[in-house]
Amino acid sequence: MRLPLARYCIVDLLVIGGMLLATSVLAWMYVSVWLALPFLALLVFLLFFFRDPARKIPAQAGILVSPADGKVVEIDQVQDCPLVPGRTLKIGIFMSVFDAHLNRSPAAGTVTTLNHVPGRFLNALRARASADNESNSVLLNCPQLPGQSVLIKQIAGVLARRIVCRCRLGQRLDRGEPFGMIKFGSRVELYLPYSQKLRLQVSKGQKVKAGSTVLLGYDSITSPEDSSDD
Repeated sequence: MRLPLARYCIVDLLVIGGMLLATSVLAWMYVSVWLALPFLALLVFLLFFFRDPARKIPAQAGILVSPADGKVVEIDQVQDCPLVPGRTLKIGIFMSVFDAHLNRSPAAGTVTTLNHVPGRFLNALRARASADNESNSVLLNCPQLPGQSVLIKQIAGVLARRIVCRCRLGQRLDRGEPFGMIKFGSRVELYLPYSQKLRLQVSKGQKVKAGSTVLLGYDSITSPEDSSDD
């Protein structure tokens, strides 16, 4: 049976969830049921926050899926991404505390770079958060895509003080495969080399789901992503 909770948060659930459950039981037994209810509500929220909803991963070739649940807050062309030189497409996704916070690989590829940068904890909706906040970048080599490089940047926010990344250098990630999460509100950005073949399939302000919402595709790609690795 599939456990609908992110595997990266088992310790949090055991420690924080156990404390909330014990406190609610003691409050119920020795004070009143009304005092116990807020602690039970926090426990329910904790389970809701760390959920891992089942997702159907699209199988068509030449697409990238969303790396995070949330709302698209930025779509732009930039020149200042150090890990992806040249003109790049940047897609920013804001994750509120009500979104599932599991991060998934947008495409099949091999991890070539992991880069953690300490920083501030500004509101993840602010433009400066991308450059100033603590972040972790995962660069994938995706030879089946025109630009071959896909960068996922996990950015901490006001409440998010812990970025979890469980992939390793040289590891192969499948499209839609979970690789980490950011705890309690944050931002995820996607960078890839700009191409004339690129076709956006989302717009600013749109809600997206990790692993299942198609962000963009490429013209003239017909071979399956995974065929070269079988």
